[in-house]
Amino acid sequence: MEFLVYLVFFFTTLVVITVLNYYIKLFSDYEKESFTRSELIDYLNIVPKEMLGLFESTQDITSAGIGFFLSAFLTYIWSLLGGLVGSPHYTNEFGNYFFQSFLILGMLMATYSSIAEGILGDLIHTNPEHFLVKLFNQEFTIVLGCGVSLIAANISVYGMYHQILFVFILPNICIIAGLILYKMSGKSMPGMNMKIPFRKKKFEDDLEE
Repeated sequence: MEFLVYLVFFFTTLVVITVLNYYIKLFSDYEKESFTRSELIDYLNIVPKEMLGLFESTQDITSAGIGFFLSAFLTYIWSLLGGLVGSPHYTNEFGNYFFQSFLILGMLMATYSSIAEGILGDLIHTNPEHFLVKLFNQEFTIVLGCGVSLIAANISVYGMYHQILFVFILPNICIIAGLILYKMSGKSMPGMNMKIPFRKKKFEDDLEE
């Protein structure tokens, strides 16, 4: 039952984040003084278009989708690990606060490049078309899947059991959403953006030819 609740909140969160990102982009266009009704509230067109755009932006929609859902699933499993400390994952215990906090998302964003390069090794240069190279090149959707999954896990646990403090849940969700939206804005921070060396190498090889 809890997993079904999680799935409902997962897709709801994805839609909400997508819409928020759309409005941020829309209202950030300072040269535009007026908006049409369809631009503001035509959600039947806005949501599918924007959501598809999130995956198409990586130019490899298959790898992007796999990275997104794999990241979401592993993050959900991570959120349950507080129960290994000695209490169920939904109780008011320190372990649960740690495993359901924004820290995992922050650490992923800050160390993604190092993690990917450490796992891939020479594959980046010797076999740029390898499945793992393509998968790890989907930093955006992997981070998105992690963040959305964390929010859904927080809401589902609080909604079903009401044992974890709301004063933790609310700011935690806001911070996670803020990190996701910052990532979606295309901005980067030192040490928080993935650069796959093979892309540059391949581009240079094309120039030499």
